[in-house]
Amino acid sequence: MATGLPTPPAVQPSPLAACMRPEDTTPAEHMGEGASPTQLRLAQELLSRGVTRFAFQRVPEPYYSWPLEGRRQALGAASVYHLCKSMVMVNTKAHASVTDCSDPLNPKYYMIIVQYAARLNAEKLKAWAHALKNSEIPKKYYNLRLAPEEDSGRLTGFIHNAVTPIGSLAQIPTVLSHRIAALPEDTFFWLGAGEVDLKVGLYVKDFVRAYGAHVVDCTYDEVPEDLQSISD
Repeated sequence: MATGLPTPPAVQPSPLAACMRPEDTTPAEHMGEGASPTQLRLAQELLSRGVTRFAFQRVPEPYYSWPLEGRRQALGAASVYHLCKSMVMVNTKAHASVTDCSDPLNPKYYMIIVQYAARLNAEKLKAWAHALKNSEIPKKYYNLRLAPEEDSGRLTGFIHNAVTPIGSLAQIPTVLSHRIAALPEDTFFWLGAGEVDLKVGLYVKDFVRAYGAHVVDCTYDEVPEDLQSISD
């Protein structure tokens, strides 16, 4: 299908995943002089959590103007369903006593990870959050919405299109869509990595174990018919 958009260049994923070993503690030697401080910090955190198989990839400036297939090619991802985004959501109706994430079963904020090729279902997410503490808290105290960018930035230290649970300033309970968890085990799913043009790929099982992510059915059942129209 003609899109009128430039053809993305052929970009090979970083060889980092193939060379990281459990005994590595200083990722700088594997990533070369071009690695940014953010990239090194995220790599160090992954290693400290026991994640040794991952890869970083820089993407060109027009990346977000491309359809999902163009982004897939740029990352070398297995499919468009492996392209994911992280977002901070806030419980706008949380009790006044709930102001942070000190109670992981009743936090003020949640880090949600879904595929670009899926739509978040806020009602499913609300039902899950309510059940998280055995439904002890009345439903009237739950209403999950996208957090304002200034709150997201304050909590994570990252700007829009760079948000990730890896290296986040605050420890925010992480929710991973069940659709991502169902991807083939031998393929990387891809996330933002702290900078707008930096992505990180890793295995779902490694991520879930390292970050204690909740695997949740939090998207609509249908898949968008026109994946070419998805942006952001």
